[in-house]
Amino acid sequence: DLGKYDVALTEKHLLKALDDPDEKVRHAAAKTLGQGGSIKAVPRLIDWLSSGESKTKQVAAGALGDIGGGEATQALTRTLGDSDDAVRLQAVKAVGSIGKRGNVSVVIALIPRLEDAKQEIKTAAITQLEELGDRRAVIPLVAKFGDHQIEVRKAAVRAVGRLGDRSAVPALIRLINDPAEDVKTAAVGALGSLGAVEAIDALTEQLGTGGDQLRTKVAYALGQIAGTPGSGKPGEDAMKSL
Repeated sequence: DLGKYDVALTEKHLLKALDDPDEKVRHAAAKTLGQGGSIKAVPRLIDWLSSGESKTKQVAAGALGDIGGGEATQALTRTLGDSDDAVRLQAVKAVGSIGKRGNVSVVIALIPRLEDAKQEIKTAAITQLEELGDRRAVIPLVAKFGDHQIEVRKAAVRAVGRLGDRSAVPALIRLINDPAEDVKTAAVGALGSLGAVEAIDALTEQLGTGGDQLRTKVAYALGQIAGTPGSGKPGEDAMKSL
């Protein structure tokens, strides 16, 4: 099992294994080369992205995401539009992985996946954008506040709250009236994280409505806002409402 050894010692054999007649062996070799950061494997893995076999393309995308670099990033960016749902999902995760290692340019490549036909891929793109922490994603994420899928709205709200851009506050205040309580609760949490003093009145109104989880979240958010430096009298009023 070559996977137990340093890729620097086994790379030659692993590259050869990419042509093995057994698919399991080929895939295992690709994963090991990816984890070992084998630049020499990149051209072959890029070729795999053009194959017709879904699993092979997924393995290649994951390995390229582990390796990174310009060629891998370009190939994965193209793969974000693949017709296979599972391949697109893996490509989103792989591109995000490269971004988290310093290549922030991938943010622009991920944003179109917010419009993907599949919910799982949209939410995966949101998660990657959230973890990348680049505020260029805020406006596209706010646009997802109107998505028809609850999970997408909730994920977008959470991401915006964690990105820390207060320009999203007015849109988050509107979401306090979202028909889905999970989305309302996420919006309340985001407003608290952002220290949104202008949301105090809207939040206070929610103390007498909704379920226990929502009211608890509202109370916590008001406490966060009250503790925000410079909240002044509105902050004092928030504490009184509690």
